[in-house]
Amino acid sequence: MKATLHPGGISVKPYVTIFGVANEIAIRLMIPEDWETVRSIYLEGLGTGDATFETEAPSWEQWD
Repeated sequence: MKATLHPGGISVKPYVTIFGVANEIAIRLMIPEDWETVRSIYLEGLGTGDATFETEAPSWEQWD
């Protein structure tokens, strides 16, 4: 398996096997268009009461 260098200098192996199926994974920098998905994951963490002392998700501008 060949490692590749992605923007930001992160070296990763490009394929992993999940449930017997090879899947390509790419690691890249987070961009503003990713924020709604990331925010929803963050909010799920807030809902547990264990993830952070914060009580609400920050805006993209605060996060970035």
